Amino acid sequence: MEVEEFLERIGKAGTYAQATWQKQIKTPAKSGLVVVKQSTATVRAGIEFQNLAQNSERVTGPLPWGVWLMKPWVITHKGGLYYRLYLSEGWKVAQTFTIDGQTATKEEAKSVTLPSEWPKPTKEKVMTFTPKAENVLAIN
Repeated sequence: MEVEEFLERIGKAGTYAQATWQKQIKTPAKSGLVVVKQSTATVRAGIEFQNLAQNSERVTGPLPWGVWLMKPWVITHKGGLYYRLYLSEGWKVAQTFTIDGQTATKEEAKSVTLPSEWPKPTKEKVMTFTPKAENVLAIN
């Protein structure tokens, strides 16, 4: 999704919107499989991470990677554009998986992809998402 369309669809800073993005998950080189994870969540954009109530106890600093192109909406990194999205406390991300275009379970997707694609669970829930602009499918 182009930056102008993203900004128009996401609305003013802090507005809730439903976003859908996808990511191709890496598989072993010889597998030839195409595994895609699609995520949908109610998110907010255009807000400062450190100003969120859910982060009041956290120490925040600069971006861990990339540079703000349009703070706090768009990040640029190695020639790519990324949108900064925030999940609110209590909200969940719905995920679906496909293998070569066929619906699959998370377990099936995990069984044919690289282990490094699946981060180890932590006590802290992921509340910040930074999908690549070209992988954002919809914002409603």
